[in-house]
Amino acid sequence: MSREIAQSMKADIAPYLNRPWSVDLFETPLKDPANCLFGGVCCCIGAVKQRQELLQLTGEPYLCCAGTCPLGPLGEPQPMTPCLCLEAALCPQMALSANRFFVQSRFGLKNTEADHALMQATGMLYMCASYAACFMELKRCAQSCGVDIDGPCWDIQLPVRELILMADCAFLCLNGCMYSQQQVEINAMKANGYGGPPQGVLSALPQKLQAIISNAQRAPSQQFMQMT
Repeated sequence: MSREIAQSMKADIAPYLNRPWSVDLFETPLKDPANCLFGGVCCCIGAVKQRQELLQLTGEPYLCCAGTCPLGPLGEPQPMTPCLCLEAALCPQMALSANRFFVQSRFGLKNTEADHALMQATGMLYMCASYAACFMELKRCAQSCGVDIDGPCWDIQLPVRELILMADCAFLCLNGCMYSQQQVEINAMKANGYGGPPQGVLSALPQKLQAIISNAQRAPSQQFMQMT
């Protein structure tokens, strides 16, 4: 259910995201290699570090998965320590996705077609690896139980380990590129000042999240730039 809620929130704000990213996703390994490498190799640590920077910049309290999982107590402000570390350690993919939602919804940044293509290709590779693993496990279980099933499909040997390694590598590479792309925007917003999310984006968010964002206590140095 939380995935459906997150996808619905992203779809609601999509029409109001109109700012381009400073660096394209596929250009980050060349333009910001250090952060790209750090975000890919140390994805859990990077997710925690980036969320801490975002919360400090915006003055907002910590919400599990940046408010994209508003189920029960997860939709209420919680202590950042140890909740953020638990989020990144137990659900790293959700933590990384939440950081991207946080950056896009507060800064009004939209994905390009190339961004969508890279994310979808990585997701499809992971899906293929998962299906291959399920197929080979089903085949192994059938053989161990003495089930005799005829057909050409049961003679297929899939390189499950290699597929999973390829999917993991693609996922880590995408994480690094996303981390680097987002960090460039965070650094720029720190330098220029942050005055809140675009009004269109804010109005498209759930009311509880709107209230939390509107009541955020930003530092004085971050209050002189208002997003439009």
